[in-house]
Amino acid sequence: RDVMISQMGAALACIQRVDASDVPGLPVLDAAAQVARNKEIYLGFNESHPVFEATLRWLEDNMPSEQPLVLVHGDFRNGNFIVSPEGIRAVIDWEMAHLGDPAEDFGWSCINVWRFGADAPVGGLGQREQLYAAFEAAGGGPVDPARAHFWEVFGCFKWGMLCRLMVERHSTGTDSGVEMAYIGRRMCESEIDLLNLLT
Repeated sequence: RDVMISQMGAALACIQRVDASDVPGLPVLDAAAQVARNKEIYLGFNESHPVFEATLRWLEDNMPSEQPLVLVHGDFRNGNFIVSPEGIRAVIDWEMAHLGDPAEDFGWSCINVWRFGADAPVGGLGQREQLYAAFEAAGGGPVDPARAHFWEVFGCFKWGMLCRLMVERHSTGTDSGVEMAYIGRRMCESEIDLLNLLT
């Protein structure tokens, strides 16, 4: 697990060194754009969820300062690695890649849903500080824990919206597979995670 944490940090440092500024069609999604997009999704449900509404207020009040945008994987987590006995061999599933905040992938990799019951916050593998140190040792810039915390809060909110969208797909028959219903019911877990992160 310590090896994988180190490799995750090194992989993120490599990803952020890629100059993707001229890649055709690559979205540009800074913090404000991400929050606005997911707020629109939430409001579209026309439902009242006080935890999500409090989280939106917190995100809008704690928006990080602008930084130069980097290549962001967008779904950087333990489920998107090809792993061998030596550790991480490849990072896969790039369909959510975009230009964005340097701390976004840190936050997403630490949300509770990717820990699968383990205590260690980085995908059940290790501590946030290990990930940050490995990133910096591999040539990445200094990691601001407060900035990474913003993105962890945002990640939990985004996961809640994705769960709710899966409920919508199941209930409308767009995708009636049991997986949509199973994952959709986990929206309430993200509310609990947000309460823990914001208190």
